Amino acid sequence: MHRIRSTHTFSSDRGIRIVGVVALAVMIVIVCAVTIAHGTQGGFNVWVKIAFIAIFGVPSAWFAVRWLRLGVEISSGKMTVRNLWRTRVIGIGEICGIVLAVKSGHPGTGDRWVPRVDLTNADSIWIEGFECGFAASPPYPERAAAFDELRSLLGFPPPSSSNDQ
Repeated sequence: MHRIRSTHTFSSDRGIRIVGVVALAVMIVIVCAVTIAHGTQGGFNVWVKIAFIAIFGVPSAWFAVRWLRLGVEISSGKMTVRNLWRTRVIGIGEICGIVLAVKSGHPGTGDRWVPRVDLTNADSIWIEGFECGFAASPPYPERAAAFDELRSLLGFPPPSSSNDQ
């Protein structure tokens, strides 16, 4: 494996995520503004308004930031995988393989091509923010090319055939 000298970031659907985050932010502002503007005639006191904003606004903002940052970043001998619920920082030496595998989806969404990082401790990590399309068809060409670039940055040769993906 060779040493990585700069930072490389990989993710998919970033544009649509930005639109989703902006829409969520507008919704949060509207709901919080209506809650704050609601007078005493409805029985809301200041503490109920603060609690509502904290319970609704803070988790929504956290979700928006996490959703926007989905993907993988490679820099200074480590790889950072940011999924929706968890961020993992992995030393490049801990990686024994990276493959494009089929990940089962939730009912109604179908199976998808998602990169999976296999670690030397027999654990594996899915890179959910870098999915490459539906498994019923071949991976999207531009994302498959980005996946091959990710593999080469980590020092792994490109797959020899489509069966290796």
